[in-house]
Amino acid sequence: MLQVTSFLDIVYSWNYGISFGLFRNYYQYSNMLFMVLNSAIIAYLWGILMRATSILGFVGYSFVVGGAVGNLIDRFINGAVFDFIYLHYKEMGFPVFNLADSFISLGVIILLYDYYQTKKFVEQKNTLHYNDAVIHQEAERIRIVTPGPNEYLVKRNKPLEVPPHYELPLVKKTTDKGGNKGTAASLNAGEEALIEEYQKIGIFGLGKTGTSSYEALVKVAEVICYDQNSSSRESFTKVHGRDSLVDLSDFRWKKLDKILLSPGVPLSHDIIKLAGASNIPITSDIELLFEECSKARFIAVTGTNGKSTTVSLIGHILQANGINYPVGGNIGIPALSIDLNALGYVLELSSFQLDLLQKFKAKIAVLLNITKDHLDRHGTMENYIAAKRKIFERLDKECFAIISVDNNITDGIFKQLSVENKTNLIPISTCQILDKGVSIYQDIIYDNLVEPLTLKLSSNKCLQGIHNQENIAASYATCRVLGILPTQIATALQEFKGLPHRMQYIGTIYSDKDGLGIASEINFYNDSKATNVDAAYQSLSSFDNIYWLAGGVAKEANIKVLEPLFPKICRAYLFGQDKEVFVSALKDKVQFQVCDDLIECFNKAVIDSKKDGGSKAKNILLAPACASLDQFKNFEERGELFIKLYNQII
Repeated sequence: MLQVTSFLDIVYSWNYGISFGLFRNYYQYSNMLFMVLNSAIIAYLWGILMRATSILGFVGYSFVVGGAVGNLIDRFINGAVFDFIYLHYKEMGFPVFNLADSFISLGVIILLYDYYQTKKFVEQKNTLHYNDAVIHQEAERIRIVTPGPNEYLVKRNKPLEVPPHYELPLVKKTTDKGGNKGTAASLNAGEEALIEEYQKIGIFGLGKTGTSSYEALVKVAEVICYDQNSSSRESFTKVHGRDSLVDLSDFRWKKLDKILLSPGVPLSHDIIKLAGASNIPITSDIELLFEECSKARFIAVTGTNGKSTTVSLIGHILQANGINYPVGGNIGIPALSIDLNALGYVLELSSFQLDLLQKFKAKIAVLLNITKDHLDRHGTMENYIAAKRKIFERLDKECFAIISVDNNITDGIFKQLSVENKTNLIPISTCQILDKGVSIYQDIIYDNLVEPLTLKLSSNKCLQGIHNQENIAASYATCRVLGILPTQIATALQEFKGLPHRMQYIGTIYSDKDGLGIASEINFYNDSKATNVDAAYQSLSSFDNIYWLAGGVAKEANIKVLEPLFPKICRAYLFGQDKEVFVSALKDKVQFQVCDDLIECFNKAVIDSKKDGGSKAKNILLAPACASLDQFKNFEERGELFIKLYNQII
């Protein structure tokens, strides 16, 4: 007997029970059988052990593997069991257990407990019901290698404290005349539930937003509508007829309960004066979505550049982890055309849409950057900034504001909100490593929300450039607040395919071989969405050896801010209404050619990039720094032409 402690002894006693000595007389065969079975069982259990995702799982499987090996040795080699555990306390003694069996039993108990905890966590995640609102993190340093080249060194010490979230049941399918305006489900079913208080609605503006709002509201209310653009009216009547089209001179516009305004309509329009004179409230599709689904969790993203990529990234990461939050808003999917039964929404909000909000409150509000844009609508930068800032107006201590502090204007807003201390603030940066918040520096995410945690980002051609690092930082911070683990976020980032016309990688061809027989690759990138100088700056800063396609309707009178990037440009090809703005800026600094249209620019860029020497990769980049309306319907049509031209040369 070996006394280990005052209450634990290991007893050595040979037990030749029939089950233990079953193969004692067949030693040669049993030895071979032991080797085969032992190898197979250990290989199987070792595979499970290496896939264990928690410390408890690792320990449990280790105990089972050790006990199984010990048991096989006892039964097949020794033909007996001779080591037992004896537990005792004072006069009391407990049954004697075989050591190997004890390890197996203890391992199984640990695994059952680990399974229960994992199942409980998965159920919480799938129902999005975070009662304790804590992201659990194990209190030790772990090295985790995920599928693909992502690798993390994670220090996990404390839980991430998140304010409690409301439960998110579906809105009940009843109409409460005391103030509940109906149900999300009832709108899709065409039941008379939505906006029961005001049955007469006018819709002004019949683009995507206005038309989708008409299709939703005509089921539950008396609707009239109008658009001053004749082509918009014609498109509408082809599908919906002319019965609802009513000119503003019609008296019915003064008898409405509410007017829904499309975001493209300026607040200086006569329709606003008409509404004011008749005491008719102005609303928007975003506002109606919030009123209808107020118990859902809203994530709202704004900023001058990067909004669409960020909301798409957030939606992609959530969906990859089993959380289906529809993406909509300014990204091109109108609010009332998405699933109105969802538990949450990821919305891109432009300054035009923010201007119209009165009650809307996001659970998580994200501000990426603010640079000069849309001054034709807002008049001054002060008005534009005020519109962007509205995304934070109704946030409280149960909400989060995620703000980039790299931009002077957004940094100022962050500091103002810090002083007001009304909500939870998370700063993000791609220029510095923040003590608190989320930073990206040299392709490493620094998560300092609670304790230091670092992630190395994998290369993804669909997320090139410093501006996309800002989008990644915002998406990462948002998904961490929602309880997604760092490993899960990074795996989803690696799989993201990007958005059309936003730094979209189109493909690669190869140049003619030079005198040394070397051919360089020529990459094509479509950033047609770069409709202002700041967006073009982000595109140009992402590459070297650029053949730049630029022009259109300039939003700024000059492009001087781009001068530090001119050394990156091999040649420029200029087209569109305001190409002279570029000519004056590039003269004597960058080789350029003035072209009639995008087709000519593209063809010349391909010829020059093939002809120019050098083995380094070249990049033909459409980043116009201008709006598209001089030669195209929109930036999408401009980008589609660029893609079509590429497909014609491969």
